Amino acid sequence: MKAKSKIKLLLFAILISGHADGQIGNLFKTSEQRGDELFNEFAYTQAIDQYKIALDKTDKPGIVLKIADSYRKLNDPASSSEWYAKALESQVSEPLAYLHYAEALSSMENYEDAKKWYKKYDTFTSEDNRPDMKIEAIDNLTNQEDRSKQVTITLTGFNSGASDFSPTFYEGDQVLFVSAREQNKALPNLFNWDKSEYLNIYLADPSGTIEAFHKQINSKYHEGPMAIYSNATRMIFTRNDYFGSLGRSSEGITKLKLYTSSKNADGTWNKPLKFKYNSSEYSVGHPTVTEDGTLLIFVSDMPGGYGGTDLYWSKWVEGEWSEPENMGKTVNTKGNEMFPFVSDENQLFFASNGHGGFGGLDQFGIDLEKLDKSIPVNLGKPLNSSFDDFGLIIRAGKGYFSSNREGSKNNDDIYSFTSTGPLLRSYTLKGVIADSDKKQPLSNAAVSLKGPDGKVLEQAITNAKGEYFFLVDPETQYTLEVTKEEYLSNNAQVDINDNTKLDWIKNLNLKPDYGFNLLGTIKEKGSGQAIEGVKVTMIDNMTGKQALNVTTDNKGEFFKSIEDKELNDRISYQIKLEREGYLSKMMTYNTELKEPGTINLNEFLNIRMDKIDVGTDIGKLIDINPIYFDLGKYNIRTDAAMELDKIVKIMKENPTIEIELGSHTDSRGSASSNERLSDNRAKASAEYVVSKGISKNRITGKGYGESQLINRCSDGVKCSKDEHQKNRRTEFKIIKY
Repeated sequence: MKAKSKIKLLLFAILISGHADGQIGNLFKTSEQRGDELFNEFAYTQAIDQYKIALDKTDKPGIVLKIADSYRKLNDPASSSEWYAKALESQVSEPLAYLHYAEALSSMENYEDAKKWYKKYDTFTSEDNRPDMKIEAIDNLTNQEDRSKQVTITLTGFNSGASDFSPTFYEGDQVLFVSAREQNKALPNLFNWDKSEYLNIYLADPSGTIEAFHKQINSKYHEGPMAIYSNATRMIFTRNDYFGSLGRSSEGITKLKLYTSSKNADGTWNKPLKFKYNSSEYSVGHPTVTEDGTLLIFVSDMPGGYGGTDLYWSKWVEGEWSEPENMGKTVNTKGNEMFPFVSDENQLFFASNGHGGFGGLDQFGIDLEKLDKSIPVNLGKPLNSSFDDFGLIIRAGKGYFSSNREGSKNNDDIYSFTSTGPLLRSYTLKGVIADSDKKQPLSNAAVSLKGPDGKVLEQAITNAKGEYFFLVDPETQYTLEVTKEEYLSNNAQVDINDNTKLDWIKNLNLKPDYGFNLLGTIKEKGSGQAIEGVKVTMIDNMTGKQALNVTTDNKGEFFKSIEDKELNDRISYQIKLEREGYLSKMMTYNTELKEPGTINLNEFLNIRMDKIDVGTDIGKLIDINPIYFDLGKYNIRTDAAMELDKIVKIMKENPTIEIELGSHTDSRGSASSNERLSDNRAKASAEYVVSKGISKNRITGKGYGESQLINRCSDGVKCSKDEHQKNRRTEFKIIKY
């Protein structure tokens, strides 16, 4: 991989040394100790030289790790990965070495190996979510949007051999940018980090002219990045803690601070003023300000943040900036977030090495108006690469960004780009929930967004206008489910199947819930005891679909909520009751829903159940009239068939029972003729039942003649016609169930 972006981190700083005897003291220090001092002074290039000298004298794994860390500070992933590999082979026990090695591998596009080391680092920490985010980002690289057809990038002509980065729109087509290019001075100002020039702000004109910005702004130390606003009459810029003299922290380190300035009518800039919330103990910098000057976003490593450097925002209130607030974990990570820019569309673009992506710093975007409902979106290729990409600005489809990718002249370079479409594609799904009858919007309705797997991804509560809103992904099918008290729930599928369409609308109506319910209590016929465990099945006769399948509770009750009907609608259900030891039964219930509330089925249907056992005569449980035959005959009369059809119905409702159909006569006539006649009648009756679809294995016919009289009317006993009639009977006894 090529080279190295050398000025990338926010925390440019200067170590102020006050040791007059430094050179003499070095005579008594080891090369490793001298390397440590140089490292702490940010002189990483010289530190590496000393560490390598020390390594020639000893094979301490710790020195190898220090060389790797120094190359990482110089943002040289090729060299740092080489030395991290050596350090880890030497069994270095520093957990962060795993993370830094993985990041270096990722910057070199060695993603699979990077995942392995992210996973190893993850075993050492439960609080740092970067490994999970980085691995997920690597796994999703194939899904990252390639904008090569939408975005065209070009290396600008105002780059130098040094680092050039962080462009800012100025007047007209002019651009301000930050550069470490050599200044025409007799004694150059060199920064220890890599012996490059200190940073200054430069102005690039469309004519090709490049010149240093105003002397009131540039100093002999670091300046930039910066923000211009209010028609290029105001600016906020980053500078080392230098205001006539160089300030320093309690540790002797000069931090970054923000300064403000305004432009005079003659085009000159006034002496900078200190930002109210600067500190000598931490850095603030990298500002971006909305054109109207009401919102400032900047970068800081102040205490209380989420990671290395976080984004903070402050609002212009009554003539001053409000106390900065961290932008929260949606934007900030355990890594570094920096180089923010707010577009005219109120979209925030920034660079991060914590959200994961192609490697190094990647550029992300998020809509500030949807900050609480969104996540940063990786801008994809070609705006991102496996190198560092940062400092993006855009206006009317044109912009600039910085990168040290392959193709750059050296270090960081500035690229221009044009885009035929929006960089930040926010696909939205929104709509209004309304009352289906009154057509009025419903507030406080709960709207759930479900993914293709049916899991709830997000929930929203409608506002006073009945509105809901979700951010969604393209090429995805969602399900909306809406609920509200006193209303029936509703749902709908939405297929986000057009990448060119950003806003999707789905309005849904809710029907009022009139509280239509069916309630039934099943009891035993005779005893009146509630029957628990009865299987209740209801079929909607209008749709043919099953509407209920439950078992009764310990009170014998079952309940059916009717959720899809309105006043004056008709309902029709076929109801079946089943329980072992009881005769199953089926019935139909029809009605018109004239008023809200619960309908007690016991008031309209006989839903008591008959207890059965072997030997039970079904004829006594149901309403069966006597089965008559013509004198001396056994053919099935029409009136007899009607009664036998009742048995057919019972046997179909109870498919496990088996019946013996027994035919009996009175004592008149000879016993043999009576037995023969009754047997013919019994078999004819059984054959009729079989002809109606009942298996012949489930019913048998047997004639008993006068052998089982149920009263005193035997041979020779004078009896009335009614008394003889009681003996002429047909029984339907259960022999198995």
